[in-house]
Amino acid sequence: NSILINDTYNADLQSFKIALEFLTQQAGSKEKVVIVSDFMQTGLQENELNHQLAQHIHNHNISHIIGVGENVAHLEKFLDPFILFNAVKNTQELIAKLSEFRFENKAILVKGARTFQLEK
Repeated sequence: NSILINDTYNADLQSFKIALEFLTQQAGSKEKVVIVSDFMQTGLQENELNHQLAQHIHNHNISHIIGVGENVAHLEKFLDPFILFNAVKNTQELIAKLSEFRFENKAILVKGARTFQLEK
């Protein structure tokens, strides 16, 4: 009884914001989960990018973030402590750990750069 939004075509701040707005519209009363990869070619330093990602996340009351990649693994330090955060190195590790996460009755956004092949 979950909702899955697959937005794995590209990863930039504007499309992330739009995807979060769509997730919020679709979620209703469901808890919101975001699986997000590193963002490529934003022109921002890692800390600035993670800070901006965290601001968008806070604006949409996301309860759980799963970061895929080396840079997004550092997103946790910018998040409120009540947001559950998990980091994995790559898509293969995410797939291997999927059974560890509870996705029942959740609204899930998968947002990532094409190079991560999160659609798997």
